[in-house]
Amino acid sequence: MTTSQPVRGEVWTVNLDPVRGHEQAGTRPALIVSVNRFNHGPAGLVVVLPITSR
Repeated sequence: MTTSQPVRGEVWTVNLDPVRGHEQAGTRPALIVSVNRFNHGPAGLVVVLPITSR
C-alpha cells in the first residue's frame, strides 16, 4: 500500500486538534509551506498554513 506525501504548494485537509486559546479547531484546509525535503524526511513532520474561504 502506498500513501501520498505532501508536496509544497498543495492544499490538504488537516485535523488541527488539539488547540489552545482562540485557535481554530477541527478539520480545515491547509497550504503545505515546508520544503519537500523536510516533508519527506524521517521525522514525519510538515509545516502547514491553515486557510479559509471567509
